[in-house]
Formats: sequence, structure tokens, C-alpha cells
Amino acid sequence: MDKTDLQILLRRSRPFHLLTVIIAYALGVGIVHYLGQPIHPGNYFLGQAWITALQLGSYYLGEYLGTPAELGILNRLPYGQPREDDLEGLSKEIALYTSVIFFALAAALTALLGLSGTLNMPLALLMTIIFLGFVIDFIPGLNLADSAYLELITTLLLIILTPAFGVLVQSGELHRLLAISTFPLAALHLAMLIALQFPAYGSNMAQHKKTLLTRLDWRLGIQFHNLLIIIAFLLIGLSALFGFPPDMLLPIFLALPFGAYQVWHLNRISQGAPTRWKVLSLNAIITFGFTAYLFTYMFWTR
Repeated sequence: MDKTDLQILLRRSRPFHLLTVIIAYALGVGIVHYLGQPIHPGNYFLGQAWITALQLGSYYLGEYLGTPAELGILNRLPYGQPREDDLEGLSKEIALYTSVIFFALAAALTALLGLSGTLNMPLALLMTIIFLGFVIDFIPGLNLADSAYLELITTLLLIILTPAFGVLVQSGELHRLLAISTFPLAALHLAMLIALQFPAYGSNMAQHKKTLLTRLDWRLGIQFHNLLIIIAFLLIGLSALFGFPPDMLLPIFLALPFGAYQVWHLNRISQGAPTRWKVLSLNAIITFGFTAYLFTYMFWTR
């Protein structure tokens, strides 16, 4: 492996997805901490290593099979177009070997979770679902890389199932705070994915590349994006009715101005205002990332 291969290998690791999982997993464990249950550091790092190894194994398997579905969307941020050296692709041999290494690591970590006594039936079932979610794109006949469903599966895996995994690794049972926290974040994450597709919308349409945005059309995509942001903050506002601590709500609304700007910005674009894709992409990332950070911070510090 030369330096160029290593650089492409690192870029193809989907660093933003990796960071998202780190935060989402910490959110799940933070809920357990907030509930007053003990946090086992060994289990924490075993769980984090397992899901990260599974992520990387699936991403590099996609490179080997030729289905790097997110190339050009989240490969580097905040821009939406791949560089020329990315288009040349990663050596398939290197991608396969790297994938096998990470899948083997995930299998070994699964065994360690079992030996530690952490692996109960609910956790084993969730880990199976997460594994299938990461590899479903490679099942013959489904062809999800060329559909609008990949974004939905990505959001489900990273924002809903990952925090649930963090909760089960520590406590063995789920809690309503999990749904209260992750449903608004899922809406913001999906809105972010749509926003990050706008810069590449023209080229994707020309190349007949099927993404959620090209399926919706840009006008409907703007409306759906805005609806997701509105729903997210409405869910946050109503969460106190379902058991979310009221004293934690106000700090989380610090992210609201970024979401409001995002809606206003896209509405302006729909009315013919100049496009500022870098600002749009960066603000979309901040809207989701800041909200996720605030949820996580609140649970870990209360």
C-alpha cells in the first residue's frame, strides 16, 4: 500500500459517519448515566469499537463491490463533489483485505462482549439488526445504492439504532428517553443529508443518479427538508409531555436559530436568491451536530 492508497483509504472511511456514530453512541450511554445506573468503561469501549469496526468493514466492502453509495455526499465536508483522485478509486484488493480485517475485529469484539456477560438476547438481536443494516446494500437484487432508501437506512442505523445499542450495552433494557431524544435527531439528520445533496443535484440528475433529493425533485426536496426541521424542534418542544426533563429543554433550543436559518435560506433559494452551497452545507451540519451535542452533553452532565 503506497501513500496515495492510504490517503484514499482514509477518505473512504466516511469520517463524518464515524463521528456521528461516536456522538450517537455517547448519547445512548449518556441516557444510562442520567438514569443513575453505573457506566462500565470496558463495555463502553468494547461497544464503540464493535460498531466502528462494523462501519469500516461495510464501507470498505462497498468499495470492493463497487457500491460506495455515499461517495461525494459525505466523503469530505462540507462539499459535495469527489476529488479526481477519489474517482480513480481504491485498489479493490486493498479494500477487500481492509474490510475482512475490520469484520474479523467486529467478530472478535462480539465474542468479548459475550465473555463479559454483556451479550443478552435483546442486545444480540439489536446487533444482528445493525449488522444487517450495514450490509443490506450488498444483498443481490436490492440495489439500495441506486435508490432513495439508502439515506433512510443510514439515518435509522446511525441515529436510532446506535444510541439504542449504547443503552443496551450498559443497562440491558431500553428507556423512553431514547425515543424522545433520537426521533428529533433523526429528522435533523435526514434534513442534513438532503441539504448536502443540493450542491450535486445538477450533476446527479445529469448522471441519472438516484438519491432522495433527485427522487423528490428540488422543489419538493426543499419542502420536505423544511418540514423535517420543523418537526424536529416541535418534537423537542413537546418532549416534556412524554417525560423529558423540562430543565434540559431550554439549552437544547440553542440550536433552533441554526435550524430557522436553514429553512429561511432554502426558501430564499427557491424564490431565486443566489445559491451559497458552502454556507448551506455547513449550517446543515451545525444544525444537526450542535443539537446532537446538546442532547449528549445534557445527559452526561445532569
